[in-house]
Amino acid sequence: MWAHMMHQQQQFQAQQAQRYEEMMMMFQQQMNNAPAQNTGSAAFREFCRMNPPEFVGEYVPSVAREWIQRMSGILDSMGCTELEKVTFATRFLRGAACNWWEGVRAYMTASQMEMTWANFRRLFVDHYIPESYRMSMERELIELKQGSKSVAEYTAKFNELVRYVADSDDAPTEAWKIKKYRFGLRADIAHDVSMQQVASLGELIQKSYHAESGLEAMRKERFEVNQKRRDSGKYKEQLKPRGSPQ
Repeated sequence: MWAHMMHQQQQFQAQQAQRYEEMMMMFQQQMNNAPAQNTGSAAFREFCRMNPPEFVGEYVPSVAREWIQRMSGILDSMGCTELEKVTFATRFLRGAACNWWEGVRAYMTASQMEMTWANFRRLFVDHYIPESYRMSMERELIELKQGSKSVAEYTAKFNELVRYVADSDDAPTEAWKIKKYRFGLRADIAHDVSMQQVASLGELIQKSYHAESGLEAMRKERFEVNQKRRDSGKYKEQLKPRGSPQ
């Protein structure tokens, strides 16, 4: 009986090894043969014309975030297949990033993970942008206030931070981003835009620019009026005869 069980186990292990070998062969056919065809295709030439960035594997979250963001933007604009997206992007990995990709590629094959851009992006972010860093950026976003910053400066910082939160499992909705952006605005601008309905974050940002511009124009006008009053008072004072009663 023991010998029979050992024989069954050996058969199972042999089947698993054969299955793994078959998957590796299929993967190599997809990732080696397909790139040889795709990288000479019109789609790949178009991709290269968009000047995609290289990534050498720096463990600097902001650098990794910039690479995956730019690459996603380029690929989303092209209408590539999922396999093409991964194939094209990984052609621009260099150095340590290539070594990382070799390991990830083997892992995806062994675990039968579908070769999609969403899966690649998730694995890339998990490796190069630690969760602790993303949580730190999320806390900074939650506490972000406009303060003395202009709307342009506040918006730039907001967009920088919200990109990290977008990679979390509970990515913020458009409604959450609208609420958070409005909450962080300076009181006078927030009061102005709170009386208006907005359907998107982009619309709220535009209305904030308009509110800031309007408030700045009002401040400038008040300053000029006050300046004229002060100048007029000084002029009248100069017209008074010397020694006249005050």
